[in-house]
Amino acid sequence: MYHLNDYARMIADAGRTGAYAKALEECVRPGHVVCDIGSGTGFFAVLACRFGARRVYAIEMNEVIESGPELAQANGCADRIVFLREDALTIELPERADVVVADVRGALPVAKGALAILARARERFLAKGGAFIPQRDDLFVAIVCGDVHTRALGPARAFDVDLSAMHDRLANTVYRDTKRTTSAADLLTEGVCFASIDYAKAGAEPIKGRASWTMKRADVGYGLLVWFDATLTATARYSTAPGIQTVYSQTFLPWSRPIKLEIGDSVEVDLRVQPEGAPWSWSTAVTPVSGAPVRLRQSSLLGAISPPQPRERR
Repeated sequence: MYHLNDYARMIADAGRTGAYAKALEECVRPGHVVCDIGSGTGFFAVLACRFGARRVYAIEMNEVIESGPELAQANGCADRIVFLREDALTIELPERADVVVADVRGALPVAKGALAILARARERFLAKGGAFIPQRDDLFVAIVCGDVHTRALGPARAFDVDLSAMHDRLANTVYRDTKRTTSAADLLTEGVCFASIDYAKAGAEPIKGRASWTMKRADVGYGLLVWFDATLTATARYSTAPGIQTVYSQTFLPWSRPIKLEIGDSVEVDLRVQPEGAPWSWSTAVTPVSGAPVRLRQSSLLGAISPPQPRERR
């Protein structure tokens, strides 16, 4: 659950907020109806009014929306924003919107309920010919060689206590460091786009893809780093790539063991994540210039303390 200070941090992220402001300025025209999904404090709703919106429906389930009318009143647009503490999956609006704007991602676009919410918004809230913000998210992956592995898994032994069992389980978990961004210097390869989400047609479906590299430098690889680039409109974009200071953290998928990689080695990875953001699965195949191939198959299900229970049928 996000708190008010979390929303303040999001607004303070100049890359993210500046891109959304630019997108709204491009798309909102005087007299437009706007639907702001995941509105939080109503910041984007207020911006939409600044750009001429006649009515904004600000939808948010978090209690922080109760502070929205104060923000709207302070900015002279309280009469044009309807704050709705409702579920975007079930709410009905009295009219269709000329512009739908949403930021319901987590660290990645595949967050709990996000794809389903955006698909429903496109189908039920957006007027014909209207603008949907964002347009697309591209997911990237690279091989990481930096200390993110140590931060994620910790030591295999501490104070003469063997932690290998815990270490093995942690090697099948998804790690996000919310306190620091991974440095570009931690990457062993360039980022490769392995999947794209086109919000003009995307539904609540698994995201999957493949990436491959021919190694250009020798080093030890420790796993995979995943991030996204957002295209809000043709000219409004932002990135959560390593080295960019952003409110978003990158996602680390560790390898079950370090792999020594040499120049010319071929590495291929297959990634898959369910639309709710979990579980993740990642498979790695290394074909070395010399020596034996390496094959790893990993899943966050293997790192779970309690395996998920089947749903009861009714």
